Amino acid sequence: MKSFEKLDAWKVCHALVLATWKATKPILDTERELAHRLRYVTLRAAGRLAFASAVGGSPMFMTAVIRADGYISEAGYVLDLLRVMGTVPEPAWQELDGLRGRASFYVTKLLHDSYALPDDLRSPLDDLDMLDWDEPEDWQK
Repeated sequence: MKSFEKLDAWKVCHALVLATWKATKPILDTERELAHRLRYVTLRAAGRLAFASAVGGSPMFMTAVIRADGYISEAGYVLDLLRVMGTVPEPAWQELDGLRGRASFYVTKLLHDSYALPDDLRSPLDDLDMLDWDEPEDWQK
């Protein structure tokens, strides 16, 4: 088993890719661009998670997972657009949107879990809130 196959976020994204390809097949002739965009963004989300798994705990990991989250968000917009246009049947839309919601949940959880470092690896600067800093009184001088 490849390392990305162990990620719950990837498993759900992979299921979303497969369901997307099945659901968009009937509309390829009428809504080609939107169908291809939905296929692309779901595939990219799963691909970014596979890449993240390969690079491990590096900063590239977080970047890849954040990009996967962006692709999932874009998939939500395209899905809503297809639903409003009436080109995707309601049952297919519900299945895809449910998978998209689950994928978003697991990717967000992965981001949260990855950001929570053990205390011995955290920098004291991690706890500072830049917005609450008081400026020195002589900062205007």
